[in-house]
Amino acid sequence: MELGCAAGRSPLELEDWTWGETLMLVRSRQKAERQRYQALSVIGWESAVLTAKCLAGEEVQPVYDCYPFWEEAERQELKLAADQVSTRIAMAEAEDRLCGTEASVVLGGWFPAEREEELTR
Repeated sequence: MELGCAAGRSPLELEDWTWGETLMLVRSRQKAERQRYQALSVIGWESAVLTAKCLAGEEVQPVYDCYPFWEEAERQELKLAADQVSTRIAMAEAEDRLCGTEASVVLGGWFPAEREEELTR
């Protein structure tokens, strides 16, 4: 009965179980727990590999491509978030490269000819 209780069943429920049924429950719980730890070890290993690649300056895959458990909706959400962060980083880097003084700013780029008047005001 102790094994059954350790596997998450109440003593009242286990009262009518045979020893074989209880043992089968315990073994199935042990198998599920072993599989869970195996999955966690894969995640831990992949995290270590990704970290090592980043530290070595190598390009790494996006996290949603590294782990197989993302659903498509989650993958799309992560891709969107990654794109938004990349855009923010690019904008911040562009600001850092912007040359200017207190009196003037020099920008390079293009604009549509029909909007020239707006810019010269």
